[in-house]
Amino acid sequence: MDWFLLSYYSIGVFACFLISFIMSIFLGTRRGASDTTKWLAGLFLGFTGMFFGYFMAYSTFHELGAYHRYLTTLVIIGNASFVGFSYNFPRNENPRE
Repeated sequence: MDWFLLSYYSIGVFACFLISFIMSIFLGTRRGASDTTKWLAGLFLGFTGMFFGYFMAYSTFHELGAYHRYLTTLVIIGNASFVGFSYNFPRNENPRE
């Protein structure tokens, strides 16, 4: 396993990956979730892919490690989900009459 080496950067990014993964699973599996919750789950899912790509870039010293660039483009899904979250979040579900 000479191609897999951990560094300070890879451990830090792995912590971000783990937190984002847990948040996306938690928000994605809620019953009766609103639209804003689904958009927020998509945000964390996109960031999970990006953080995994960075973890792969910082810890693999092999030709396959160059493919981290394709995984880091998953942040586009996270950014698009953030736009959807921002558009749907301030909705007033219980208006006063």
